[in-house]
Amino acid sequence: MGQGKPAVRRALAEAMRLMGATTKKETMDAALRNYVARVKRLVLQPVVLRPGRGKSRGRSGCGPGSSRRTGAR
Repeated sequence: MGQGKPAVRRALAEAMRLMGATTKKETMDAALRNYVARVKRLVLQPVVLRPGRGKSRGRSGCGPGSSRRTGAR
């Protein structure tokens, strides 16, 4: 693996073991492909599936703009 920081060498060795890769190049290529695919999934997923953006956005009476009063009348 050559010279480098011990933490980086350990991380690379673990990634190689987990991926079943035999070379640094193979490991880095697979890691980069996985990263790009993950980011694309997160960025391109429909807005409806994102937390807090579902159909149940009815008025709950709380939060900014709420006309509901708290306390005694």
